[in-house]
Amino acid sequence: MGNSGIRGSCNYITYSNHLIMNVTCTSETCDYVLNSKCVFYEGMALPYAGINTNDSLETALQKINEAIQDITISASVEWGDITGLLGNQADLIAYFNNFTPITRNLTINGVTYDLSADRSWTVGGGDYTPQGVTLATVGGIPSGTDLGVSPILVQDLFDDIFYPYVSPVFTSFSISGQSTTIEVGTTLSGSKTFTWAITLNSGVVPTIDLYNVTTSATLLAGTPNDGSQAQAITSVQLNSNGATQVWRGIGNNTSPAGTFNSSNFTVTSRYYRWWEAVAATPANSAAVRALSNQAFQTAGNSFTLVTGTTLIKFSVNLPPGVTIVSVIDTTNLNLDITADYVLIGTVSVLDAGGTSRTYNQYEMNIAVPYGTSANHVILTT
Repeated sequence: MGNSGIRGSCNYITYSNHLIMNVTCTSETCDYVLNSKCVFYEGMALPYAGINTNDSLETALQKINEAIQDITISASVEWGDITGLLGNQADLIAYFNNFTPITRNLTINGVTYDLSADRSWTVGGGDYTPQGVTLATVGGIPSGTDLGVSPILVQDLFDDIFYPYVSPVFTSFSISGQSTTIEVGTTLSGSKTFTWAITLNSGVVPTIDLYNVTTSATLLAGTPNDGSQAQAITSVQLNSNGATQVWRGIGNNTSPAGTFNSSNFTVTSRYYRWWEAVAATPANSAAVRALSNQAFQTAGNSFTLVTGTTLIKFSVNLPPGVTIVSVIDTTNLNLDITADYVLIGTVSVLDAGGTSRTYNQYEMNIAVPYGTSANHVILTT
């Protein structure tokens, strides 16, 4: 008859190299009782059903029942159940593209959608034509999106879910060669070369507009999104301290249709200040503007006058309304010499546009030159 024994809770004998389970034998006869616990699957593992080699028939049937329950007709299928069962996007799309339209529910983020036959999952075709379905936010599909507007490909639907939409964005916007700070009285005019860069992300941006923020007017509409465009600007003269001229780019996105802005490119006008060790007090605009040290004046900033070792007169010429707060000789023990810089009067200085501006003129005089050049750090209002 062969060998006999116990496998799990099942008696067995071997007969002609075959394992026979659930057998009870006396000295003369054997009784065979079929029991699903004692019939074993010896084929390859079946991962989609979860069946493993050597699973009992009872276990295999239970696993099949559970798998069918997850994908049963008219069952409510949770999003995590689908992805967990099928593993990846490709399997998921293939699954939905190839099932026959039947009564079926799909629950995504707690919202259940009826995917019955009248909502048209086309067999193998990939077209999903929902009727009046309004989504909650799912992946890259914004809350309130009505998929009933037009048919949507299954591939596109799941791309939106798996790969959320990322809007295009300007990474730069400027005007080549244009300083962002200019002297009061400067006129901006002529052709300017606008340059920009855009990271498309999920968008499609064939063109941009050049926009004059200061005048709230489009300078150029629909120029190709190639990163550079020469364009004549509207002439403007900046005639006061802190006056600005502002431009920006507007991207024209077609996926979906809409616009987005660059950062502003801003030009600001400032007065110059002039200072230097001099042989004689600058008496007019030309003499002041001829001084070798100049910088744009901004509130509360400081600058350094270097005395040298040959001259005894130190001239500081400040824009209208600007005064000296303090002067520190950092070369000589940080000596406070503010009182030595005396406001001697005003001087008329022409700005960049030829307009006369009244400058405050400060001066320090010493009897003999410094033996070692000193640094006077001057703080202004």
